[in-house]
Amino acid sequence: MRSKWPPWTRKWTTFAKYDSGAKARVYRMSIKLLAKDLYRLQQEVDRLEAALAAATLDERVGLEEKLRVARAQKAQLRRVLDGRLER
Repeated sequence: MRSKWPPWTRKWTTFAKYDSGAKARVYRMSIKLLAKDLYRLQQEVDRLEAALAAATLDERVGLEEKLRVARAQKAQLRRVLDGRLER
C-alpha cells in the first residue's frame, strides 16, 4: 500500500492540536531537503525565464503563468527555509 505522504516525510511528530485533544501528525523536512528543493525551483525559474525571453506571443501566456507559479513556490519555500534557519 502506497503512502499518501511524500517520501521525505520519514520523521513524524504527534502533538495535541485542538482543545478536544485530537492528535495531528505533522511531517518535518530536513534543511538539506528544503535547500535541494529550493535549488530545483530556482533552476525551474531560470529555465522558464530563458524560455519566456525566446517565446512567441502565443507561447508567452502559458509560460508567464508557469513562471508566476514557480516564483510563488520558490518564495514560499524560501520563507520556510529562512524560518527554519532562524530557530
